[in-house]
Amino acid sequence: MKGYIVRFFVLIVFNISVFNCSFDPYIRRTENQTPVRQCYFPIYYAISFNTPEEYREPIKNGLRYWNLKLQHYIFYDDGVISWGPQNPRTDTILAIGMGSDEYFKKDKICALALYTYDKKSGCFLTSKILFKDRCMKSPDIINTLTRHEAGHLLGLGHFPEGNVMYKSVITTKDHPVDASNAEVQAVWKLYKHVWEE
Repeated sequence: MKGYIVRFFVLIVFNISVFNCSFDPYIRRTENQTPVRQCYFPIYYAISFNTPEEYREPIKNGLRYWNLKLQHYIFYDDGVISWGPQNPRTDTILAIGMGSDEYFKKDKICALALYTYDKKSGCFLTSKILFKDRCMKSPDIINTLTRHEAGHLLGLGHFPEGNVMYKSVITTKDHPVDASNAEVQAVWKLYKHVWEE
């Protein structure tokens, strides 16, 4: 009888963890287990003046990718921005630009999603994407890196066998890396209540 009770309990816990995004191991969470997510759409972004012209279109394509993949207008191009503490606008939009070496402590890191969030609600407050110049070897690599970091800013963590959200995302392919069904479904779990209204 005890064996049946234990199996029944394990089955219930398994079902809760599969269908509730707060238990999803690939969703970023606050200390109190609230999913970290965007609370306002669309997400306005601007690329900094210090970003070379040839990088800008692949960055935009990486953000447009999520719009097409999720069939929602998520990222909205708000032009070019001057970067720096003197411009408070960088704290109200997704600011994208080139990062200095101080941001990239590990040599293998090519891009970073930096953000702050409200600890109670899990809502992002500020967000930035920074790129390392020497990693920007082709438009496809830039596109893939952008897709990956934008995935983090949608609330995704790293996937062990994911495609675009894999921790060491493959950036040597001759085409941008696509998101897996599991990665797309994880984003849908976070925003289903917003997008289906």
